[in-house]
Formats: sequence, structure tokens, C-alpha cells
Amino acid sequence: TKLIRGGVTSFLTLLVLHAALASAQNQGQYRSRILLDPLDNMGRGTEIPAAELEAQIDSIEDPYARASAHRFLARHAAGEGNTAAAIAFYLEALSDEGLSEVANREMRRELARLYLLDENHAEAARVLQRVLNTSLQAEPTDFLLLAQAHYRRGDYIAMISALDGLSERGLPLNSSQLRQVLALYYRVGAYSQCEGVLRKLLER
Repeated sequence: TKLIRGGVTSFLTLLVLHAALASAQNQGQYRSRILLDPLDNMGRGTEIPAAELEAQIDSIEDPYARASAHRFLARHAAGEGNTAAAIAFYLEALSDEGLSEVANREMRRELARLYLLDENHAEAARVLQRVLNTSLQAEPTDFLLLAQAHYRRGDYIAMISALDGLSERGLPLNSSQLRQVLALYYRVGAYSQCEGVLRKLLER
């Protein structure tokens, strides 16, 4: 990875040391440091604190390195419980356009969860819809989170549409996910859909 500072180019390997956002709640806070391993230093890494990385991030011109750094800072801020900063860093990482479509989708999922925590349900729904609009294979959790976002913002028709998308795409659901679907359908009086979900649960 190239980091360009003051016209001097150095080749660095950016090792982002973090867990997935979903597991951070169970495994504690994210690491507060990353390792930069200069190739001309025979693999001897130099640790840079997250605060120093944030101070230097404007000097990173390579899109991949910049997006990776913003993603690391987003996850670090989320681990520290700073939701607002985490959201801002995720938006920066996505605007850098330096990561793959798969990585961007995962960041949007993490961003949507942060919006839900921040009770910004409209933005959570918008981001999750963006996740579903990609060419990548969707996961049941994407629809369940989207349905929850619509439910919390009071758009029950959109919530039902999101849940109906699970069966339309033929995505397999485990028993726990089926119970979540059942609860959401039941809360808004979609009893015909409830019947189908109950039959699946009884069969199991």
C-alpha cells in the first residue's frame, strides 16, 4: 500500500487489526492501534495509535489505504461506544471508493446497525436497501434488519414487503429467524403471513 506524505512515497502494508462489528459486543473493544510494516524495515512493525492515524489520514492519497484507514477508525470508534464518530468514519470509508464491493456491503451492514442503535431508522432503512440492491447474494439478516427499521419508523407496509422478500428470494431461515419474522408479522396484523410461518415452525 502506498502512503504519500509530503511528496515522499513509502511502501507500507496496512494491517487492520479488528474483529467484526457484530462480534465486538461479545469480545470487548476494538484494538486501539494498527501495525504499519515498512518493507524496508525487514518486517519490523511500527505501531501507530488510532489518534495519530486520524491526524495523518488526510495525507493518505491511495484510495485503498485511505478507505482501509477510515474503516479501521470506524470500527475503533464503534468499539469505544462513539456512535456518531463511527458513522462519520464509515461514510468517509465508503466515499473513498477504495475497497471491493464485498467490503463495501459489509461496511453498509455495520453502518446500518449503528443507525439503528442511534434510532435513525430512516437512514438505517436507506442503507440496508442499498445492501439489497447490489448484485451480491443477500442474507436473511439484511431483510430482517430492514424490516425492523421500517417497523420502528412506523412504515408497516414497507416492513411487510421486506419480510415478503425473504420468501420471494427463497432464502433459508433458521428457527430463530422464523420466530422473528412471525413476531413482526403478528405485530402489524399480517395474519395470513403468520399462518405460513407457523406451519414451517410446526413442521420443524
